[in-house]
Amino acid sequence: MTQSTAAATQQLEPVNEQVSQSPKEVEVNQAGTVQATQIEANETTTKVVSIFASKSPEQLSEIYFSLSKREQRIVDTLPCWREVIWVKPKDVFGDHWVGPNKSIPKRRHRHPTCPNDIPATYQPDSDLLVDMVFYAIGDRHLSMGIYGDTGTGKTELPRYVCNLLNIPMLSVSLTKSSREDKVTGTYLIENGETFFDWSLIPIAYDSNGPGYMLVINEIDKGCDSVIAKLHDIADYKPFTIDDTAEEVLPHKQFRLVVTGQTAGSGDPRGLYKVEPLDRAFVARFFWVRAKYPSKAVMRTILELEFPRLLPATLKPMCDYYELSVNALENSHLDIEGEDLIDINGEQLIFSTPTSIRLMKGWADLMMKYEGAERSIQKVYAMSIGHSAAPDDKRAMQILLESCFGDLVEQPAAIKPVEPEYPSSDPQDIIDVDLGLFLHVENGERKIWLIGADERGSHTLYTHPLTNKTTYYHKPMSEFKNDITTLQNYIRSKAEEKVLKGYIHKPGTFHYDYNKDSVLQDVKKQ
Repeated sequence: MTQSTAAATQQLEPVNEQVSQSPKEVEVNQAGTVQATQIEANETTTKVVSIFASKSPEQLSEIYFSLSKREQRIVDTLPCWREVIWVKPKDVFGDHWVGPNKSIPKRRHRHPTCPNDIPATYQPDSDLLVDMVFYAIGDRHLSMGIYGDTGTGKTELPRYVCNLLNIPMLSVSLTKSSREDKVTGTYLIENGETFFDWSLIPIAYDSNGPGYMLVINEIDKGCDSVIAKLHDIADYKPFTIDDTAEEVLPHKQFRLVVTGQTAGSGDPRGLYKVEPLDRAFVARFFWVRAKYPSKAVMRTILELEFPRLLPATLKPMCDYYELSVNALENSHLDIEGEDLIDINGEQLIFSTPTSIRLMKGWADLMMKYEGAERSIQKVYAMSIGHSAAPDDKRAMQILLESCFGDLVEQPAAIKPVEPEYPSSDPQDIIDVDLGLFLHVENGERKIWLIGADERGSHTLYTHPLTNKTTYYHKPMSEFKNDITTLQNYIRSKAEEKVLKGYIHKPGTFHYDYNKDSVLQDVKKQ
């Protein structure tokens, strides 16, 4: 990705409050690992800041979650987290970006709280992506609310944006039993000292912090006393902690995002057990609706996550998905007095969501029952049919049969397993940037490298039988000549290796066939 080297840094004034618990000084030993040593307990915060400030962001990230919360707050004040570089959205979000391709700020350094477990198959809604990015980087006036049916990706969208723009993020999901201290803080005793331990709101809001995005999920399921604590921060006014009378000023880069099934007006359809929100609170937000993805996007999601699921099953699955989603959409249109969508000659209205989660679950069960002769019908019933609303079950079954026909009583069509150890004729890949993953078990060391160029993907791995480095190539045609599909494939394969115990080695590497050796590209470190 092309990135400008221009950076903007905001400086912080040191905080002069006393810290009673000894922070841990970060040291790097000869092996390059981070260790912690105690410093004197009577050091002031100013001294502690200077200790942490002498360390790199990477070193701080490595020990961040081993520090106390008060030490984390000190690390949060360091100006490195506020540095930005300027990038083109197309370079960051690829084909998902449909907005203007003007430069936007991206945090130069990745704060430890940036989300990093985004599914490789995640496909953001392009319009909502523009809304979220412009809210995250632009001038703030109203806060942002995302509403929609269950499983539409409301929670995943801010995580996706924060991950790619290196924005620190904190989140919480509310319930009727959520208490105020869950979001504001509570008194604790540590080393014989009583102190007030900040929670999500003051930490995220603090003008001395890194500038968090705070995501409150299930906002329309929270209790009134907790939601009342959000009124001031939704307006970006000073926030007062009731227990201490301490006033917390808002960070210029703080952003508040709430998600829910409704836009605060309750659910007139009666599908979700949610309550209307206070109108004064709702008026502090602009609201965008998250919808289920199109049939084409759903097919892409399933193809990426379940590549062995053949079109004979995949196509009718996605046909059924589209019809069910349209029937659920009719429940919205009916309330709004709009014309309903025609579904196989009828104007069906469903109250049962057929979400991305359920479609993935259906496909996953099909794969699990491969060879067990479990029919599509039975697996559908397990994942979707049994839990459907009683009034919808018969109509949903008719839609299923109309999409699959007689195949509904057959097992899913699944592609046979590829050769366990695939290989390809060698190609010249000396200039291809590769990521390196290592696995060591019982003294045996295995490598796995993957990269890509205009020809497609390039994989090298230690053959388990011959112990030789084996090369495997997938041409661009297998990715439909689409860069995003190729990138998602590489990301998902890398995630598979990490789950299998491989360790990712930082840096860029190359492979030399002549020497059968892996070379690290020092210039790119």
